[in-house]
Amino acid sequence: MKRALLLAGAVIALSHLASAHIWRVNNDPSKSADFVLINDAIAAAAPGDTLHIEPSATPYPNFLLNKRLVILGNGYFLGGGNLQVDKDSSVSNGMVVDSSSATANGSGSFIAGMTFNSMSFLHNVHDVTLTRCHVIGQVNITAFDRPTTGIIITKNFLESFIVSAFLTAQVTATIENNIFSTATGVGGASINLDANVTGLFRNNTVNFAQADVILNNFYIANNVFVSTNMAAITGGNNIIRNNSFAAPTVTNVTDGADGNHTNVDMSTLFTGNTSTGYGDSRFRTAGPGVLRGTGETIGGITPDRGAYNTVAATDSYRTSGIPPIPSIYRLTVPVSVDPSATTMDIILSTRSNN
Repeated sequence: MKRALLLAGAVIALSHLASAHIWRVNNDPSKSADFVLINDAIAAAAPGDTLHIEPSATPYPNFLLNKRLVILGNGYFLGGGNLQVDKDSSVSNGMVVDSSSATANGSGSFIAGMTFNSMSFLHNVHDVTLTRCHVIGQVNITAFDRPTTGIIITKNFLESFIVSAFLTAQVTATIENNIFSTATGVGGASINLDANVTGLFRNNTVNFAQADVILNNFYIANNVFVSTNMAAITGGNNIIRNNSFAAPTVTNVTDGADGNHTNVDMSTLFTGNTSTGYGDSRFRTAGPGVLRGTGETIGGITPDRGAYNTVAATDSYRTSGIPPIPSIYRLTVPVSVDPSATTMDIILSTRSNN
């Protein structure tokens, strides 16, 4: 009863997997889950199955995702809020999503609510969504030798670099509605993707002290770059529109052109202190101002700039990264029950998290 995730209905938001099996993974053997190790669960699962990686005070070992699966964790930054009953996160030391052969193919996977010390997209894996996750170390796009689409990195809290290496073919990536920052204060990494990676970089909030960005053939729009030390967006053939920069000058960006603005005072634009605050909710847009409703209009909707989006809420970053499934955020259970009782009163509160 104390598990934070509701197993029933877990794939409401993933209706194409409605008939798949749901497996519980918990590295505490006393919890009587289906598996203790994530790798063992992956080996037993069929493509399309869902693995619930239950919260734990002990990190799970590295794992290799080489099947089309749904991986769901508990979320992150849960200690100070009332979002989940269990305040622990689902932490793994690392994940590699691999597509090295026809029998080892993690393409089509969906990963949400996890915390990773590092993660990699490897060997032409495609159509993979990493969303509502907390990645402490690097996100790597590595060893692609044929054209690949569908690397989706969205609504995550990212503390380090997104980098590419050993690419000999074009990879198309979507990077949007992410927060780039350390958990406390500002960060010291950025985005560095070579010319083989192309795509969309939109509605991100970048809170790195040295936030230079290296992208090529990207559409860069509606982002907020909090650092006053940012020097440039480098690379070639980028389209750069409707971004806000704290830095007074940014190479390849002209203040006032294409909706871009430099030298923006960020001190009152967010609900929390981006320099010394903790977690992700400090990056919410504070209210009417230069970020609210000033992004590039798409489909008749003019969104906010940055990761949080009050105008188009379905595209917004989600605080604490809770997956788009029902969760229990409050649970009251009797301390004791009379042995002769046939019923007991339990009070629980749930939310959908869509």
